[in-house]
Amino acid sequence: MRAVPLRADRFSFELSAKELRVIIVGLREADQELEDWEFQTRTGFERSSMRALLEAIFKEEKWGQVYTYTLEFSAEEVQMIVAGLREADRKLEDWEFQTRTGSERSAMRAFHDEILAALNRAE
Repeated sequence: MRAVPLRADRFSFELSAKELRVIIVGLREADQELEDWEFQTRTGFERSSMRALLEAIFKEEKWGQVYTYTLEFSAEEVQMIVAGLREADRKLEDWEFQTRTGSERSAMRAFHDEILAALNRAE
């Protein structure tokens, strides 16, 4: 992953297909696992906003046709991705994590930390 701040509130991310899928899975699992009453409290965002971001990212996935993606995100969208990954990590049990995400928990945590570090470097 490579993150480039475009402005104070906008980033360009160069992502592998695997990294893009991790983002998609993290957002999807946060959406599915969090109850309505806890969603905004745990993520800091409205469910509809996270779903809109998930849908926009999902449209970019070419499923095996592209291996590197360059996508632009607002700072708020990057924070939403970080929240989705964090909540997927928090809500999924060890026995189900790899089956549901297709990723090792340690890999998702490392990717979460890498995105968060890119966001913090730009601030």
